[in-house]
Amino acid sequence: VMLKPEKDDKDEKGRTLVSGALLFLLTLGIFSGFGYLFTGITSEKQNRVTEQLLTLITPAQWIEGKILGISLFCFKTMFSYGLLFFLFIKGVAVISDKPDVSIPVGAFELFTAILFVILGMLLVNSFMAAFAATIDDPNHSSRSIMMFLPAIPVGLAYSGIDNAEGMMMQVLSIFPLTSFAAMPLRMAHAEVPMWHWFLSLTLLAACLGWFQSAATRVFTMGRRTYGIVVR
Repeated sequence: VMLKPEKDDKDEKGRTLVSGALLFLLTLGIFSGFGYLFTGITSEKQNRVTEQLLTLITPAQWIEGKILGISLFCFKTMFSYGLLFFLFIKGVAVISDKPDVSIPVGAFELFTAILFVILGMLLVNSFMAAFAATIDDPNHSSRSIMMFLPAIPVGLAYSGIDNAEGMMMQVLSIFPLTSFAAMPLRMAHAEVPMWHWFLSLTLLAACLGWFQSAATRVFTMGRRTYGIVVR
């Protein structure tokens, strides 16, 4: 079974526009979450707020709450800018007296994009939360540069748009660290076997579970070395 977009030359520009907008929104979401996670986790550690919170909740609840809260903020930011982008395109169409602009994306493609973006943002924020938990003083830490790594999958997905049916894009759309950005783009431009879709989703979900567990373990270990005894 193949998942494939409806091939139409006049829709190609629309699909490219939607792909570019999705990558832009992903980048926006990643970096909006980056700032809040980095400053939130490190400042709470320095001000001993974390020490007080851990008398009431477990480390797993603390780190998972951070990941979920920041992810919801990222989704809100992406939705807001996505809506503005859509209204801008509609406005341009009205002003230029052109036919009504429609998004050339099917229901299943839209569902895939939303699902993979949600899982991807949770994955990215789990990764960044784990790194932020290892930093005690952000003003004197060289590890903070590692927080920019989640932007790499977006860049790799963008580089593969021109050849969405190529081997590179196939690998990127299945590999769990890049699939959240690559699979929606690949489905918009090329035929995708159903088993590729299921394999990609399964690996992404499994990787998300591992990252969240790893973030909890890293945070717990970091709290002990920082001098706070956790339950």
